[in-house]
Amino acid sequence: MRVPRIYCCSELAVGRTVVLRGSAANHVSGVLRLKAGAALVLFDGSGGEYACLLTKVGKREIEVTVNAFDASEKESPLSITLIQGVSRGERMDYTVQKAVELGVNKNYPTTE
Repeated sequence: MRVPRIYCCSELAVGRTVVLRGSAANHVSGVLRLKAGAALVLFDGSGGEYACLLTKVGKREIEVTVNAFDASEKESPLSITLIQGVSRGERMDYTVQKAVELGVNKNYPTTE
């Protein structure tokens, strides 16, 4: 089974206990339905990721113990630029959304 990777805005450090609240806690307990003892990976956007263990699962708060740090980067080293024609209605929104999910750094819509 794949270990879930969750963004955490709290400061992360090995040996520290972190409390997840809000949408992150809802995702872990309500959507993923993880229980105490499950493995989890947290990242804070500053580089690398932290291997964690769920110690306490509540409806509104999740308590996580940070066990190890992995300095590997998940961001692509490529700089991708997308030049595309402007679509009508929601198609343009959908195209931009999928382009961002795929790692496009710059998006230039054009009418020519």
